[in-house]
Amino acid sequence: MEALFDSTRLHGIDVSAFAEPADWGALREQSVTFAFIECARGTEKGRYFSEQWNRCAVAGIRKGAYQRLFSHAPGADQAEAFVAAFRGQSPRLAPDDLPPALDAEYDDDRDTMHTDRAGFTKLLRSWIAVVQRAFKRLPILYTSWRFWHEFMAEAEEFSRLPLWIAHYGVTKPQLPQAWHNYTFWQHAKEKCIEGFSPTVDLDIFNGSESDLSNFILGSRTGCLPSFIPPRNASNFQAPGPGR
Repeated sequence: MEALFDSTRLHGIDVSAFAEPADWGALREQSVTFAFIECARGTEKGRYFSEQWNRCAVAGIRKGAYQRLFSHAPGADQAEAFVAAFRGQSPRLAPDDLPPALDAEYDDDRDTMHTDRAGFTKLLRSWIAVVQRAFKRLPILYTSWRFWHEFMAEAEEFSRLPLWIAHYGVTKPQLPQAWHNYTFWQHAKEKCIEGFSPTVDLDIFNGSESDLSNFILGSRTGCLPSFIPPRNASNFQAPGPGR
């Protein structure tokens, strides 16, 4: 099996909550330091999210939740699915967990979208407003250069959200014009890790362990301005410093 991790960076994974839970301890042994777990896809809660989340915590891996957004459902409804995944005592979003993350990409491999750029922009704003109100965190934005360039026309209004960029098979990711740097980089897709049965995507954090702790601290409301949807969309700026 190919070597997937080295000791020079902070490595992580992201995993579908529709994949059956496996041995998270095996990931910790291979120097995985963080993980994003899908908690909902559209308005559907991840089937195994709670179990994945709790196993990740037991393994001592820093964890975060993400949601794949779709253009055919209202942003607020999709955000409520994210919030609902955390209702009750377990799982919960702890102070040292990663901020919530939204996944903005085409609806399918045929580049289908069921709304235009303005409609999807409104959807993103609604999701961010609901999720930040619920968790008091500034969310992370996952996307690719291709989607942001082609569909979002290099929109700058979300550029202060921390960027989780997807770009494979390169030594340095291509970023949308509005971002000068990335916070997380998904650099490989559907890889097999020894001892862990579902395939996972591989990620890198752009910084040190202390940088990651400071990033999490800075995502909390009180350290960064609150996200307030604009009255005038053309003047909208998301708050907080990006990386």
